[in-house]
Amino acid sequence: MKMEHKLSVSSFKLSQILLFLYFLFIQTVTTEDVTHQKSFTGEQVWRIQPATKQHIKYLRTLQKKYLDVLDFWTLPSSVNHNVDVRVPNHLQKKLKSSLKNKNLPYATIIQDVQKLIEEERQSMVKDRKKRSVKSENPSAEFNDFILDSFVSHQEINQWLTNISSQFEELCSTFDIGETAEGRIIRVIKISLTNSTYKNQSKRAIWVEAGMHGREWISPVTANNIIYNMITMSYSDRCVKNLLEAFDWYILPVANPDGYEYSRSRDRMWRKNRRLSEVLKRPWWSAYYSHSFQRNKYRYCYGVDLNRNFGFKWGVVGTSTNPCSEIYQGPAAFSEPETAAIRDFASAVNNDTQIIVYLSLHSYGQMWLYSWGYTRQRSKDHKDLRYIANQSSEAIFLASQKRVQYTVGPAARTLYASSGCSDDWAKGSLGVKYAFTLELPPSDTDYQLNGFLLPASAIPSIRETTWTGVKTMAELTLAAGRKQIGKKQNHLCRLCSHNSSAKSLEETSWNKSSCLSKQPKF
Repeated sequence: MKMEHKLSVSSFKLSQILLFLYFLFIQTVTTEDVTHQKSFTGEQVWRIQPATKQHIKYLRTLQKKYLDVLDFWTLPSSVNHNVDVRVPNHLQKKLKSSLKNKNLPYATIIQDVQKLIEEERQSMVKDRKKRSVKSENPSAEFNDFILDSFVSHQEINQWLTNISSQFEELCSTFDIGETAEGRIIRVIKISLTNSTYKNQSKRAIWVEAGMHGREWISPVTANNIIYNMITMSYSDRCVKNLLEAFDWYILPVANPDGYEYSRSRDRMWRKNRRLSEVLKRPWWSAYYSHSFQRNKYRYCYGVDLNRNFGFKWGVVGTSTNPCSEIYQGPAAFSEPETAAIRDFASAVNNDTQIIVYLSLHSYGQMWLYSWGYTRQRSKDHKDLRYIANQSSEAIFLASQKRVQYTVGPAARTLYASSGCSDDWAKGSLGVKYAFTLELPPSDTDYQLNGFLLPASAIPSIRETTWTGVKTMAELTLAAGRKQIGKKQNHLCRLCSHNSSAKSLEETSWNKSSCLSKQPKF
């Protein structure tokens, strides 16, 4: 009897141990070791200059061969279009020899990636220390922090909540979904309606940013558009007119998990953070691994959200390899982020037709329009080109002729890719003006450092981009009035551009001033 009791106790303990080991194994193979930030010490970024089609073919071969090693910041697309590549230490000697044999010139634009990342972090720490000092106007200080720093997703969402509460007559927020890690995807709507327009149907403008985690300049640029639309609506006739004509829906961070992961663990992270498919590796290779990075092990993380939209999904410029930076996902709209955008934008489009869909990315300094999946031009490409050209020209002038955007259809100007949000907006939702902005720097700029922009570069980029976005909206309104292409003084060019309030608290509303004409679409 005692023997049976001992056996039962032993069996119970053994079952507990096995159960513990099972859960330990599950935790090990489904999570990454995030106890430290990834180091890029000694890694360099090279700017390669392909001069022939053979060069392009060779670079694409390198991209496939070193899928888990080389990080192509800009993809090989066409002759004389520079290709920026992050190269790890152990491959630098070999790659130098290979490029030399192929007569492929290159220049080192970043000597040590980690050094720049450390400088970036130190700058962020200083910004937070300044903010921690008590201010006479904490709210205004927080606005400056949001507009001039690379802030967290949580801080951006809190800011959206604060300003929508402060300006209820202008703003409302919508939580349109949750990410795989439980972060809220938040959209702000900015709209102005008075008696002149209450019986008139309006159109909508959609702006999204932060689709790729490491592209930090795009969320802060979107924040600035939000801020200017609110503050200038009280004093700038042009902005007030655009708010009366359009409902603005702005999503500052479309990929919250990827954005936060790039901030805390891997500065170069691009995709979202959902665990992807199992690779064909022995089960024990996953068990003995703690990092599960790319295709060295059994599991890979993330889908390129800008390859996951349902229009022409998986046609070109994507990958079926879960470890690729341009992995399209197992199915169209397989990701919670893209599904949330699809559902909400579709609902907005059904209620208030979206006339402009603008996606903010970096980098390259390009104003792109559909199509991206094919080199064939859209039927209305002349209309898109006109607005893109005029908007980029406005940026050029606002920057005192320092910032010049390249304009063209995405597949012809950059490279062909499918499953992108702008093509989906045009092809599935029927949006007339679908654009992608690749924000500065350009691929010929040797002063700024690709994705690793210093915070000091934020003000000039956000303000010149704002000028382009405002011009785009103005021309869209003019097109609705069937005035596009005519010689005219556009409405916004008659407005004062120097009347913006210094802070949200300093704004005041005068309903009797700046009455605008009724838009006709």
